[in-house]
Amino acid sequence: SSVTASASPPGRTGAAPAPSSDTDRAPSPRPSPTSPPRPAGTVAPRVHYLDGVTLPDRASFAPRLRARARKVALGGRLALAAVSGRRTPLFVGWALTDTCNLSCSYCGRWDRRSPELPGDRMLALCDEMAAAQVARVSLTGGEPLVHPQCLDIAERLAGHGIAVSLNSNGLLVQRHLDRLAPVLTAATVSVDGGRDAHDAQRGEGSWDKAIEGARALLGAGVDVALHAVVTGRSADDGPELLDVARRLGIKVGFSVVEPVPAMGRRDLDPWTPSPERWRAFVDDLIARREAGEDTIQNSTAGLRYLRNWPEYAPIKCSAGVVYARIEPDGRMYGCGNLVREGASEDLAALPFGEAFDRLVAGTCEACWCDTRVEMNLLLAGNPSALAAGWAR
Repeated sequence: SSVTASASPPGRTGAAPAPSSDTDRAPSPRPSPTSPPRPAGTVAPRVHYLDGVTLPDRASFAPRLRARARKVALGGRLALAAVSGRRTPLFVGWALTDTCNLSCSYCGRWDRRSPELPGDRMLALCDEMAAAQVARVSLTGGEPLVHPQCLDIAERLAGHGIAVSLNSNGLLVQRHLDRLAPVLTAATVSVDGGRDAHDAQRGEGSWDKAIEGARALLGAGVDVALHAVVTGRSADDGPELLDVARRLGIKVGFSVVEPVPAMGRRDLDPWTPSPERWRAFVDDLIARREAGEDTIQNSTAGLRYLRNWPEYAPIKCSAGVVYARIEPDGRMYGCGNLVREGASEDLAALPFGEAFDRLVAGTCEACWCDTRVEMNLLLAGNPSALAAGWAR
């Protein structure tokens, strides 16, 4: 079987065809701007510059104090939920739209075109989340910045004191930076590896634009992380991507490409690394983390769990307990693994709090989404995940 990117609509950057095997790599017409990969166990000092551009000191006292206070409060609510067993909507992932300005080879969202909630209902939903005491909302897609009301939604949520994070490919960030910077608590920019592997999967020129977007957010004082979906094409790029993150002074999280229902794509065989390559990749990350590498966002416990892929491994599930996932059409699920396949509630007809109370808690046998794994471990009180969460 094979997966080939559809013809790109006007204005969309298309990805290259799928590799013919796990080891096929895109040609390298241009050298990477990063320095040579460091061997496992070697840690470089953090810097707050890249290519001569000075970044603000994001570790200044006042912002750090506010961030620590927010984490303490959130940690207390998470601990209470874990001990009491009471379901409480602390975290929400909100896919505003399926529409995207990229057509990534392993993603099926951009051509799914789900119906979307009316704008006034979306803003009312922000108010309802505040009433339900939601702590953090992650805006995603598709590409959330494509949605015409993304900025209004972010501002509405932030106005209620809800922490707002943005999951973006970075291409539209600079266009909206003046409104994004004041309201974002954090942003995650998708960078799948070095330039060649990333561009082969996401479209020519998208790597440079993603890095430019991350730099723009950093320059505006936003807390930024990178996130990589590891495929057969990018499974050798871990050291290079860590070096990029190190030079930016930020962290990078890793997950393996998976046919997650929320992403739409099912036939991922041409893009999937072999279990042996994935485990070698994770083993290198674990060795680096244990040697003191601080640019890896995954906790050591999270990496050890993800190393089990694709073999199922039990884990405490946060879906529908402290987390919920909202799709563009207003259907709410326990998490992205349940989209279109699990029980859901309709936010077009129900207020947020009532819909969350009706959600069925997750019963997944395994979880390969790195951020959900970290949340599951946090809910279980895992010391490694708690330390990594505090350090973010």
